[in-house]
Amino acid sequence: MALALAPRDSFEFAMEWPVGGIELSIVELDGAAIAAAQQAAPYWPESPQDG
Repeated sequence: MALALAPRDSFEFAMEWPVGGIELSIVELDGAAIAAAQQAAPYWPESPQDG
């Protein structure tokens, strides 16, 4: 069973971290592109650190 990463429609992502000096930022993301990334294959082989 695959987990859904994001809705397939466009959606807004908001982020704020006052302690880190990051003000509120809101961007619109393409959920279909994020969902398609779930089907992607790794470009580089695993490194020895990845174990």
